Formats: sequence, structure tokens, C-alpha cells
Amino acid sequence: MIFRLLIVLLFVSVLGGCQDPASVDATRDKKVKYDPNDVPPNFLITPSNITTDVIRPNQVFEIDLTMTNITDQQVIVIDANFPKLKTLTSFIDLYFPVTLEKEFTTGYTKDFKLRFQSDKSGHYHDTLVYPTHKNPKVILTAKVAHVYANDLAFEDTQVNQFSLKIFQIRNNSTVVATITEFELIDDEGDFINEPEVNLPLTINPQSNSEDIRIAFNPTKSGLHNAKIKFKVEFESGSKWYYYDQIEISGNGI
Repeated sequence: MIFRLLIVLLFVSVLGGCQDPASVDATRDKKVKYDPNDVPPNFLITPSNITTDVIRPNQVFEIDLTMTNITDQQVIVIDANFPKLKTLTSFIDLYFPVTLEKEFTTGYTKDFKLRFQSDKSGHYHDTLVYPTHKNPKVILTAKVAHVYANDLAFEDTQVNQFSLKIFQIRNNSTVVATITEFELIDDEGDFINEPEVNLPLTINPQSNSEDIRIAFNPTKSGLHNAKIKFKVEFESGSKWYYYDQIEISGNGI
């Protein structure tokens, strides 16, 4: 009898000691996933977020940059490029591999230029990459105009004589573009838009506008400058860009 009682007590004791595993606090190993993009940089490039104003096709955009070592060790940058814009970008005064001496010593910075140029209208966006570094992140965004006209440079013209330039405004987009405003800004009155542009001026997709005539009639010798400002509305969409200015120059002799 006593033996059976001991067996029952032992069974109850064991049963009471068993708990639902979910009800027990457990210390579990937490695996941290290594992300190479989160590695702190050992050098910086400034500025790191580069956005162009709207530029014309084939217009060159350049910006000054500085590469700086932010560690107490020498840093070597083997190469760097924008992979999607490799043929449209280049570095000036920067030759790889670049050696940056430790921070705050002679040679720990390097000044250079970034150049961007494209002959096609559109929106461009890319991030700088390095063969042996994941950071720092440098982003380039460029906007190349769909509607634009090139600057006008007149030949030397005799005072009180006339020279004539005829040009068109180009629409590279796939929708109709309408010139809603067109203004010749000339403080000295040496340039004339005749006949005046008849607004609104509609330009079909992938087409040029009608001819626009600008005459140069210098009233005195020397260099004369003016500009044309215009505004554009696109038939549809918001991904289109236009370059709203045409510089005009001419020399009176």
C-alpha cells in the first residue's frame, strides 16, 4: 500500500514539473544577416546626391567633387563608375587607382570633376559602384530636355545693318508639345522677332516647330546679348522636360 502511494506521488510530481514549451521563456540564438551595403564607408565623396537642372541633348554637365579619407589608415580606391551611365559619364583629373592617405594628413583628399553628356532626351538615374567598396553611396540624376532649341550666335554685323537667323524648336517627346509663352528679352533692342511667333505654337511629336526668325540690328559696335524665354505644355504625361531658354549673341562692328 505504501509502495503504491509512493508511485502515485512520484507520478504527480513528474507530471507537475512538465510544462508547455510555449509557456517557457527561452533564450534563442539570434542570427544577424550580414549586409555589405551597411558597412560604414572608409572614404566619402561630396556632394553625394547629384541632380542636374534640365539640360539640352549634347550639352555638357560638370560638377566639382571631393574624395576624402575618413579613417586613420591609407585607403586605395581601385575604380569607380556608374554602370548604367558608363558611356555617358567620365571623371576629370581623377586617375585610378586613387590612394588617399590617412585622415588629416597630406594627400587625404582628392578634388576632381564629374562630367555627364547625352545626345538623347530623357531621365537618367544611377548609383556609383566600386570593385572593392560598397560605400559611400553617390547618386546621379540627370534630366535631358525633350523640347529645346540651340543658342543663336550671329556673325559680326555692321552697325545699323541686319543679319538674320532662322531656327526651330525641337520636340523629341512622343506627345504634342505646345509653346504657350514666348518672350524675347533684349534690354538694348538690337534683336527683333519678326514676324512675331503666333501663340499657341503647336509642335507634333518627334518634329520641329515652324520657322522662327530673329534679326540682329546692332546700334553700336561691341558684343550684344539677349535671350528668349518660353514655356511648354505637353499633351499628356509628366515625364517630359523642356529647356526654357535660348541665349542670343552678336557682335556689332
